[in-house]
Amino acid sequence: MNEAFKTWVKNLISLSIIAGLAFYLWKNWDIFYATFNASWHQILGLVFCIVMTWLINCLQSLLLYRHLGINVSFWDNLIVQIAAMMGNYLPMRLGSLLRMRYFKKVYGLEYIKFVGVSGVRILIVLMYCVILSSIGLIGLKLPQYFYIWILLGVFNTLIVIVIGSSLIKLAYKLELKNKFIKAKIYEFMAAFEIIRSRPILFCQISGLVIMQFVTLAYRLSISFDIINVDLSPRVLLILAPATGLIQFLTLTPGNLGLREWLIGVLSHVSGYSFSSGIFAGSVDRAILMICTIVLGTGPLVYVWNRATRHTSPKLVAQ
Repeated sequence: MNEAFKTWVKNLISLSIIAGLAFYLWKNWDIFYATFNASWHQILGLVFCIVMTWLINCLQSLLLYRHLGINVSFWDNLIVQIAAMMGNYLPMRLGSLLRMRYFKKVYGLEYIKFVGVSGVRILIVLMYCVILSSIGLIGLKLPQYFYIWILLGVFNTLIVIVIGSSLIKLAYKLELKNKFIKAKIYEFMAAFEIIRSRPILFCQISGLVIMQFVTLAYRLSISFDIINVDLSPRVLLILAPATGLIQFLTLTPGNLGLREWLIGVLSHVSGYSFSSGIFAGSVDRAILMICTIVLGTGPLVYVWNRATRHTSPKLVAQ
């Protein structure tokens, strides 16, 4: 299968997911409009939670950068993060690529080390996704749904992945004759080594990840409250980690549509209506996109200009 065909299939799937969501909302617009009951306090609450999530995510990566000797400021890291989120609504997840290039050009951070930093954060987020989601599923006690076992199987698989990832450190023990490959492995593993050797750092990032999920859970509770649905805290234990985890997928721009379908399915599994999940996810998406466009357009232009300048990167302590 050639790359052109793979790209065509991926674009077709992406378009189908987004078009399907748009059609569903159009077809059920009367129901959505009848249940929609938002106040300014709720809208401002969603905006506050979205911005808080951005700040918490910024701190997670900032801690890793600082321990790797990358002297990036909090505000610069936040600006790049917001620009990346804005760029990820463009084709090819341009935001993620632009973020990598920015750190390479401005701070001299090698791409492979950047991927290592991202990998560490993904694994920690993944670990807490599995733990919290499993607690939520067990608490719901829904054996009558046969696909609950499928979800449990997926989460157990993810646990295995997380545990198996710890074996990556064995790469340090490999006897490689090629010095270039060995150096690249060490660069990739640098962030993993920092986490392994500094338990306090792991606890700090873990605390931030839990704060991220608490904020996201509250944000989703507001979205459901806007359509007059009162969610159980146990359901939020499933929805918050699941929607946090899906940010790492790249099937649609900004995961548009994919996240809403997931919330709908998980709402149905949890005993609520599928439509309420779709409606709540769409409300959250609408506010998120407004925040991203309003607050992300300027940073995107700024980061693009700096990343495309042909200047020598700053020296970074190794």
